[in-house]
Amino acid sequence: MHLHKSRVGGLARGAPKAWRPAAFTMRRTIIRDLEKLVGTSGVLSSTEDLLLYEYDGSVEEARPDAIVFPRGKQDVVEIVKLANRYDVSIVGRGAGTGVSGGALAR
Repeated sequence: MHLHKSRVGGLARGAPKAWRPAAFTMRRTIIRDLEKLVGTSGVLSSTEDLLLYEYDGSVEEARPDAIVFPRGKQDVVEIVKLANRYDVSIVGRGAGTGVSGGALAR
């Protein structure tokens, strides 16, 4: 699952500087909550880790703010609750081989 904040909320690159401190604080908070839920090995959030997930089989690119690997359906339920609480979008992803850009965080 890709998690990302819309451009309106300020997490996307190029967001107005006035929004960045709150956005980064929120990002750290949700990452911490996700790690509590699925463990630190179940959440990717470093730039290096996210590079692999910013594209699929299409020519489009969009970097997510985090990647989460749920272990079961209860994890999915809790991840959706966290995404709702923090007002972030979720994009499901399989192998990332689609050519329509449907697995990209945008």
